Amino acid sequence: MKRITRSSSAGRSAADALAGHAELTAILRRHLPPSTAALFAKPRQAEGDIVEWYSDLGGQPVPFAELAPQEARQVRQLLDERLASIVELAGRLEGQGEEGSRQAELLRQAARYPDTATLYALNGQPLVTFWGGGEPPAPPVPPPAAAGLPGAAPAALATAGAASLAAAGPQRRWWPWLLLLLLLLALLAGLWWWLFGRQEPPVEPIAATEPPAVQEQPEPPVEEKTPPVEEPEPEPEPVPEEKAEPEPVVPPAPKVEAVPPKPEPKPEPKPEPKPVPKPEPKPEPKPEPKPDPVELARKRIVAAGSNCNSLQQLLSQDPQVKQNPALRGEVEAKLKQQCRQQLIVNAKNLCPDERPKELAPELAIVFDASGSMDISLLATKQEIDRAVMVQGMTDIAARVLLGGNPGIDTTGHLYREPKRITAAKQATTAVVQRLPSDVSAGLVLIERCPASRSMGFFTPAQRGGLLARLNSIQPVEGTPLADGVAKAGQMLDGVNRESVMVVVSDGEESCHQDPCAVARDLARRKPHLKINVVDIAGTGAGNCLAQATGGRVFNARNAGELAAMTRQAAQDVLPPAHCRQ
Repeated sequence: MKRITRSSSAGRSAADALAGHAELTAILRRHLPPSTAALFAKPRQAEGDIVEWYSDLGGQPVPFAELAPQEARQVRQLLDERLASIVELAGRLEGQGEEGSRQAELLRQAARYPDTATLYALNGQPLVTFWGGGEPPAPPVPPPAAAGLPGAAPAALATAGAASLAAAGPQRRWWPWLLLLLLLLALLAGLWWWLFGRQEPPVEPIAATEPPAVQEQPEPPVEEKTPPVEEPEPEPEPVPEEKAEPEPVVPPAPKVEAVPPKPEPKPEPKPEPKPVPKPEPKPEPKPEPKPDPVELARKRIVAAGSNCNSLQQLLSQDPQVKQNPALRGEVEAKLKQQCRQQLIVNAKNLCPDERPKELAPELAIVFDASGSMDISLLATKQEIDRAVMVQGMTDIAARVLLGGNPGIDTTGHLYREPKRITAAKQATTAVVQRLPSDVSAGLVLIERCPASRSMGFFTPAQRGGLLARLNSIQPVEGTPLADGVAKAGQMLDGVNRESVMVVVSDGEESCHQDPCAVARDLARRKPHLKINVVDIAGTGAGNCLAQATGGRVFNARNAGELAAMTRQAAQDVLPPAHCRQ
């Protein structure tokens, strides 16, 4: 179970969440999918008014206010759907007696819409802290029986009647639906009888008989109108005949043949329009084959790249990925590989209470305790060379003139303070004191050939012992640098977490080994191991260590630079600026 956040309950009440979380999740897991039960973070009372919130969901918690707009919309949509399903479940439980009513009230308290300041997202899934706002309702206590008191029987009857009415109240809601169902069944039965069950009277054949005579009603008599009698006209009186004169002979008029009417000109037929040649139909393009859904899903997986949120959405929402075992295995492998690497790399940017303990980075200090570390930081290379030359000449003169070496030392001024080893111990001590509470550190001394000396790997609880070992370092003689790097590499993981090796040295390998080959081997076996070199004398002897593992070289010429460069070399294991010290 992962801790999401630690918050004060001074401004918000967490009493309902602390009291009702176990029962709430039991109800939700019994009736709804597991994703809905995982909506509410599990509270745990810490010191004072601090409440810690935990969840079984995987991924890095992100406050809702820091989400990108697209992710915020998706998280809000999922939140609304799950809160709506909880409210619907509360409605179903409401009618299941007193216990159901109490559970429904608890669900409604939890489903109150949360403040976005208490809302988080884990791999695209919403998570609510400080949910609810009230205490779960207590089950009702039945009234005590009033046995033996006057009027007890009527009171008991009234109580029983009220209980029966309360129990029957929710049951009366179904009878209107029953009446409506019966009415609908009656209508369907009547329609079936009308179409298939009704017997019509048989139709007799029509006989070929004359239609019955219809008695006409006598019409009222119509009075016949008598035509008027015409009176005879008087006969004309006889007129004496006159001799008729001969009629003049009139020549016969020429016969004029009737000219037949000119036929009306027939309208000229309109020329029929020439048929427009129909264009030959173009061959329909062959439909492109439907793309293979599996190939499309594989393209979506490739497009998601190393985006952990996109890969998680494909795994939980893409139907092809969910149904195809090969695609699902491919997405799960990318999540396991790429997102795991991303978490390992980002762990150094998180505070101890924000990252899992197994991802906390590690530190190993390879400390040069050779004889040259006893030289002063103020001594230049020319001064050292001159002192060595003078000491050699003195030894020769002593052997010639005095017949032996009387132990005359002319190099005492080279060992004045501040010495290299003194400044190096102060710088590494300051780094160890600033390490986070979940970082372990190891110490290896390179002081004498042929091998280095491992001082141990110290947990955060053993940090006092590590500081005591640092303060007790004294310069000896040789520089087995390669063996020191190999032993420090054995202490560090470098595969499942970030590991940093800080080499503080002023010289080159003096035991005839190859530190560069050791560093290349570590880089192949431990990809998350980095070697940073603090070069006190500027010899460049440790440059290949940093180059092989992706580290850096920090040159220091005085005590101030040595302290600053050592701190920068260990920066990846020191707490980020936003963490509380």
